[in-house]
Amino acid sequence: MTGVRLVTLGTSVTLTFLLLTAADPAFAVTFDLATAPGASITFTGSDDSIAFNDNQAGDDFIITEGPSTGLTGNIGGNFTITSIQGFGSFETGLVQGAGTFSIDDGNGEVLTADLSWNQIFTFGSIGGMNAGATVNLTNIVYEGTNQELSAMAASEDGALTASFQFESPQSLSQLTTTGNVQSTSFSGSVSAVPEPGTLMLLGTGLAGAAGFGLRRRRQK
Repeated sequence: MTGVRLVTLGTSVTLTFLLLTAADPAFAVTFDLATAPGASITFTGSDDSIAFNDNQAGDDFIITEGPSTGLTGNIGGNFTITSIQGFGSFETGLVQGAGTFSIDDGNGEVLTADLSWNQIFTFGSIGGMNAGATVNLTNIVYEGTNQELSAMAASEDGALTASFQFESPQSLSQLTTTGNVQSTSFSGSVSAVPEPGTLMLLGTGLAGAAGFGLRRRRQK
């Protein structure tokens, strides 16, 4: 159950929505993640590439908060930095390539999705990928019993972000310099994209509440 308080033209209206059980979690499914012990993100200047390197267990990251804390996952694929632009110590670039994203539920089932990074930036010693949290996970599939993973799969699409930091400043220009190889840890989050039906239901309810508030004002 989700409560929304709307103030319209000086009239206070409280409206409570009862959302479908399958749709409500789509607003809240977000996992924070961090590098799994022994894993890393590596930039290889000779071919302008970005790679997420597994640890010995085959994991890249571990979920760090919420009911699914401790579950591990993998980020795979070939990604390349292109079209670098910037000023001073701030640079941005595009990321080409396609890959995969997965989370192991620990019970023999795996959530899988197609992954395409879109943008990368560096600013001094820090950097990030998909800072705008745009949709870059598609075709999310999961057939297990983990409720959070099921809710994420129900949305079909998601947004994956990642941030990283170096001991000394590294610009994108430096990270794509022939012979320069830099590895470090990363962290980030993955979020489900709300289902269109849920957003429509919420929008319809808000519109109805606004109209109700207006009518009450005219009656005074």
